[in-house]
Amino acid sequence: MQKPEFPCLADTVDRLQILGADENLSSKQLGRAIATDPALAAAVIYHATHIRHRHLDNPINNLRQAAMMLGVTTVQDLAKSLPIADKHFSDGPREHYHALMGHAALGGMLGLAVARERRDLEPGEVALASLLFPLGMLALWAVSPTEMETLSNLLGQPGVQAQEAEYIVFGTGIEDAGRTLAEAWKMPELLCRALEPTNALEPRALGVMLAGKVAWHAVSRWNNEGLISDLRLMASYLGLNQSGLADLVDECIEEFNEHCDTYGLAPLPLLKHVPFQEIRPRPPAFCLAPQSDVCARVERRLEAFNRNDAPAILESCIYVLHRGLGLNRVIFARMEQQGEPVPSLIADSVIGTDYEPDFNRFRLRLEGGHLFCRLMAKPTAFWLKGREQKAAWDLLPSEVASLIGTEQFLACSLFVNGTAKGMIYADRRHPACGIDEATFRNFKRICQQTVKALSRDPPLPNPDAQTART
Repeated sequence: MQKPEFPCLADTVDRLQILGADENLSSKQLGRAIATDPALAAAVIYHATHIRHRHLDNPINNLRQAAMMLGVTTVQDLAKSLPIADKHFSDGPREHYHALMGHAALGGMLGLAVARERRDLEPGEVALASLLFPLGMLALWAVSPTEMETLSNLLGQPGVQAQEAEYIVFGTGIEDAGRTLAEAWKMPELLCRALEPTNALEPRALGVMLAGKVAWHAVSRWNNEGLISDLRLMASYLGLNQSGLADLVDECIEEFNEHCDTYGLAPLPLLKHVPFQEIRPRPPAFCLAPQSDVCARVERRLEAFNRNDAPAILESCIYVLHRGLGLNRVIFARMEQQGEPVPSLIADSVIGTDYEPDFNRFRLRLEGGHLFCRLMAKPTAFWLKGREQKAAWDLLPSEVASLIGTEQFLACSLFVNGTAKGMIYADRRHPACGIDEATFRNFKRICQQTVKALSRDPPLPNPDAQTART
């Protein structure tokens, strides 16, 4: 897909024709109309960003800017150039796609509300990034509707996690695809940053992520795992209590419900009517299986790297632990001090956690003698097998235990030439997908290969080649 040409809503062209007849139409009104159709919004932003005579130092960050630049006639032409969802999809995919459009539209509304609550200087920028946050899903529905229908049906089964289902169907996470497309299409910077999970530590990017997550929970009628942890994070982020958060979210939902039938949705229930208690985790429908071919391929790659390839080494490490060993969530947390008296471990690279912004905000101060302080004291690989390891369990920081939600995990401190660089953490999310001796043994081996690669000297220049060039 060379540019965003997603199927638009059936009534979009007609609504724009009516707006175009209004001589007093403002760019703000036009921007609002565009925001009701995420497919059109993506096309408009792409077109405004790539217009030939635009001043290159003035990025397009919101729909009002784009509407002002293009004008209603150009927006109408863009809408007419897009396929129509009702004609593009058969019944099943059409229903799922319309619901996704509703999810995106509500995300944009929540993004605007979040930005205003935080007194953001550019609320329209946050709203646009939130609107287009499901960019990868929109693109995959446009080009791979059969596979997306398979994914949707898979997600409808009890105990199926979105991240694992995406890897089964596509071999990658959908947010990975969205981030790749957003960068290739030169979409707004905030959107690109919000699609990188580790940027959950950045306040504005986190706001976009949370708007998208809460919109997803709402369209799913508040029935997804992780709901309460996401709501708590959003309340903390906004400095609101439970009631205040419900008021903010419900104001958006009430506005959305006025035209929810546009997306084939029944009115969404208000958050204030939802019990504030975590949904009981369902046993996983399946566990990720090890893939020996992936392990062999990536381990060969690690053997070819040297210390100049540090980012690629760490990305390869967490990738092979996830895809090769079948560990669901993997983090490389770098050691950082930044002038503080106490160093911290901070999430730097993650995989398997696209839908867990709280997890991606991992940050832990190395003080007080807790378990991770001890692990970072020397090169160590460790397997926490559960509460029965009482001495180790009692050293686990309570905030980490609450965050990970599992009693088993693997960890390895990475030291390069005697200097602590960080830690690899990995788990299988649910106790039903347990860790065994073979997994721990392979985990240690891969971490050792990672340290060797980070320590390896680059090859010396070939003197014969230099002589030939001169």
